[in-house]
Amino acid sequence: MIAAVSLRSAARRRGAVTGLLALAIAAGGATALRRSRQEDPVGSRTGVRPSPTADTPGDPRKVDLRTHEAGVAVPRAVELDPSDHRDGIRYDPGFAAAWHRQQQRIIDRQYGEVLAALDLPEGTRARLKELLVARREAIADAADAAGRFGIEGPQAKMAVKLSTDGISDEIRQLAGSESANTQIELAPAISDFKSVLEGAVAPDLASRGFPLTPEQMFALSKGYIEGTYAVVTAGPAQPQVPDPETGLTPQYQELLLQASAYLGPEQIAGVRDFLAAQVRAVRSDAPSSEGAGD
Repeated sequence: MIAAVSLRSAARRRGAVTGLLALAIAAGGATALRRSRQEDPVGSRTGVRPSPTADTPGDPRKVDLRTHEAGVAVPRAVELDPSDHRDGIRYDPGFAAAWHRQQQRIIDRQYGEVLAALDLPEGTRARLKELLVARREAIADAADAAGRFGIEGPQAKMAVKLSTDGISDEIRQLAGSESANTQIELAPAISDFKSVLEGAVAPDLASRGFPLTPEQMFALSKGYIEGTYAVVTAGPAQPQVPDPETGLTPQYQELLLQASAYLGPEQIAGVRDFLAAQVRAVRSDAPSSEGAGD
């Protein structure tokens, strides 16, 4: 098993290095390869922080949901920087298998509920998990290789993209539809927002005798993140101005309307209070327009 994981890791590293070398040559090799890795043996100085942007509408991996200005600052759609697991020992044959299992656990936590909710054959779900693990590991490998060759900034982001595009394409094909693929790519944000609900909403409702079930929190998180994605990709065409009476944005009003199908009245009231508080917090943090003309 260890030997198999070691060979798989070596193959990934060769692919990442080959892509990076081609990128370095295209960019002017002497500049791109000017740094050695002696100062940074574990890859912490790579400077690779690929953050999704809205450059390509419709691709959930390139939309930063944290730009949503009318609610909770939510995580990026896909975690493109697994540096918390770049521990300098994952290439050691003695630890490679354990590191690989760690990535599998992370993928299960982030994507498990979304994959289970999709109408997919069990074999397809298993293959999707394998690809998601492979993509996560390829990102870490590409970032590590970029650090070794001194590739930073946009070139480093391009290196990461080149190393994962093929995997992402296969994920899209296996998903079977753009809708299913979007759900998969938004899964980490859904998982993270569920954690927000578990800490900020669920305890209060439970103390009042109206606990949220895991299924209810998943449905609410999924609705919130998918609604946020729709708002962010729509841009100015879908303004999120809070209602003066409820304090809720149109997105949040729609979310509560949908949630009424699976939440009780008391639970809806608790979620409404939470959402309204987030809108007030965001608006109070927004820079004031007063004195702009001074």
